[in-house]
Amino acid sequence: MIGEYSVMNWVQLLGILGALGTIITVFITMSRDNKRLDKGIDELSTDHSKILNKQNDTEKFQIEHLTKIEGSISSINQDITDEKNKISLMNANEENARFSAKLLGKYVDDAQTNRLAAESETKRWEAKYYELAQRYDQLREELKQAQNLNVELSIEIKNLQPHHGPTLGGRSR
Repeated sequence: MIGEYSVMNWVQLLGILGALGTIITVFITMSRDNKRLDKGIDELSTDHSKILNKQNDTEKFQIEHLTKIEGSISSINQDITDEKNKISLMNANEENARFSAKLLGKYVDDAQTNRLAAESETKRWEAKYYELAQRYDQLREELKQAQNLNVELSIEIKNLQPHHGPTLGGRSR
């Protein structure tokens, strides 16, 4: 015994003081750990905010680029549609050109046929004209001969007529 207290009392007192020391130590350690955890949570919260901001920025970036891509796709689709329309128009123009060429070929063939027919008709009319010209010259010559003969006959008739006397057949003029 030490003083009025027994060893047991002292052991109990030391046990209680040790337990209190341990509790205080654990409390201080937990307090320090809690501060570190709070600091870590604050850092995590800050990092989380940064991540959210980056995620938000990335989302805005993606939306912006997606909008640009959609615009490009729309423009490309419009260009494709325009090209299809141009190709359709070119095909129609090509078809029209082929039809026109075919029609023009027919007109050329018809014109050639008509030219050949006209040349043939011209030759026929030239031959007929030549015949008629020869016949005209022949008839003209015959007419001249007839006129000359008529003149001669007139002269003969005048010579044959008595001067105011009876004419053939007893009739007077």
